[in-house]
Amino acid sequence: MTRPGLLVLAVVVCVVPMVARADGADLEIARSHYATGTKYYNAQRYGEAVKEFIEAYRLAARADLLYNIGLSYEKLGDPGRATAYYERFLAAAPEATERTEIHAKLYDLSRNVGKLIVNTRAPHTELWIDDIRSDLPGDKPQPLTEGRHVVEVRLAGRLPTRAEVAIGAGRMTELALEPGDAAQVIVASPPEHVESTTTLALVPTGEPPPPPKRRWVVPVVVAVAVVVVAGVVVGALAATGGSDVRVTERTHCAASDCTLLDFGAH
Repeated sequence: MTRPGLLVLAVVVCVVPMVARADGADLEIARSHYATGTKYYNAQRYGEAVKEFIEAYRLAARADLLYNIGLSYEKLGDPGRATAYYERFLAAAPEATERTEIHAKLYDLSRNVGKLIVNTRAPHTELWIDDIRSDLPGDKPQPLTEGRHVVEVRLAGRLPTRAEVAIGAGRMTELALEPGDAAQVIVASPPEHVESTTTLALVPTGEPPPPPKRRWVVPVVVAVAVVVVAGVVVGALAATGGSDVRVTERTHCAASDCTLLDFGAH
């Protein structure tokens, strides 16, 4: 158990399979990226931590790095990509002692996660989602945080094709994209308890998405009201002796769960 608010590196005793054997030089570079990623994580610079852990995994393919990437995405408030990496960790480390914890996380995260399948006939295409290259084949379900995402397929020698798609929580969405061609029809499959499908907008490559409508006024007013009310509540608690009031980070993982797995232990 870690003390609240502190991150401690855990030495986890588990068998972590290697997807690919790294040579000595790559392993040392991977350790360096892991160490840098850990520093970023502890400094709450989670986006930079993700990049370092991904590079470490590319060089060494340690399963525990998949867990660290998922944890960093969870702290970033991206339950979709957190889900993707937690699922990959479970597949790579079936005997990991963290399985129960991760299954609980996945259940919690699923409330804000949908999945996307991208169909393309062209082989050797690259799938990019929100300008991040996907490690999963396009025909495999891609867990994504609910909301709008920009999907692009790229193939050497052909123009990329881009589409904007709305992902709904609990929905499976299929998108047909061919490099160099116009985006095709999107099919959204709602969960059993939802009777209607979502209307999804497409944006071909080279045409900028439509400018956002000015919908910020009401959210800003509501946000200000929430802050004022929160201040009154905190002040009231402090006045009644509730001096141990703490502002905590909005995240799915509890303090005891936000622990990186130690790359050096394996």
